[in-house]
Amino acid sequence: MEAAGQAFWERLSFARLSVSCRALSAGYLSGRPERKLRAIIKAQVQAASPCADQRVMDCASCVLGADCLFRTLFVPDPRKDYLPYFLFAEEPARWRGEVSPGSDRRFSVALVGRAAALLPGVADAFRRKPLFALDSESGAPIRFLFAEGAAQNQGLAVTAREVLDRHLAAFPQGAAVLGLSVEFTSPFCYTKGNRTLTRPELVDFGVFSQALSRRLAGLARDHCGFLGDAPEPTGPGVAAIGTQRARDFRFVREEAFKRDRGGRVKSELLGGFLGGITFTGDFGDWLPQAVLGEAFGIGNDTTQGSGRYRITGVW
Repeated sequence: MEAAGQAFWERLSFARLSVSCRALSAGYLSGRPERKLRAIIKAQVQAASPCADQRVMDCASCVLGADCLFRTLFVPDPRKDYLPYFLFAEEPARWRGEVSPGSDRRFSVALVGRAAALLPGVADAFRRKPLFALDSESGAPIRFLFAEGAAQNQGLAVTAREVLDRHLAAFPQGAAVLGLSVEFTSPFCYTKGNRTLTRPELVDFGVFSQALSRRLAGLARDHCGFLGDAPEPTGPGVAAIGTQRARDFRFVREEAFKRDRGGRVKSELLGGFLGGITFTGDFGDWLPQAVLGEAFGIGNDTTQGSGRYRITGVW
């Protein structure tokens, strides 16, 4: 790789906290667990903030600035494309369906770039307020107790280079990669301008690679201090890369629920692509970007676990 590409892999980094919680009551969970968890994390961090009047939360005039965990994670900066965090439910199937008292569940929170130094504050917010509740489709909210927050990699930030070194050994080396299969495990929502793509036949390698490059470049630029150009697929064979969509590749709309400021539960429809898709052709040295996308996700709502995929084949 060229020097600019090398610098990109060294600067893009994140730190991850794995959170374990235990159910105290029974109920039934449905919909998107990450959206509910994001609301919980936001509430926990807000409750632990030093603001004297949390009903106002005048972050624009706060003297803490970037030292405030709530402002850093949850207050959008119009100059930046992405917030510096993302989360995902570990074993997502356990976050859907019947919940019995005493059962354990886990989710992960990752902070990107400079925000990684604030990771202990997330765990501390749960320690200060260990009880939280998720809305149940079967009646009363399900109560959970924070059990443990384990920082991965001993709390140190992991660079993109380290992610690649751990995973690329499993893929073909010494020869050009001619095929890549991925499976979206949470909805991939792609927008261009103000329009959302909903037709599966329009999702090709160009859409996938653009969404991935946009995500990685935005995080590196906004939160990791990288000022160069992020690596993109190049080479004479890129334009000819073919796309084959699996039978289960489809656009889905899911109903999600959230509470407004008055405490009323409202529903909204969320959309995105799920299922498998395969790209064939000469990728050049583009495979590392695809590997990194497994960690960061692509598309809209990545802070809430959307756009997550896993690589199912490389040849």
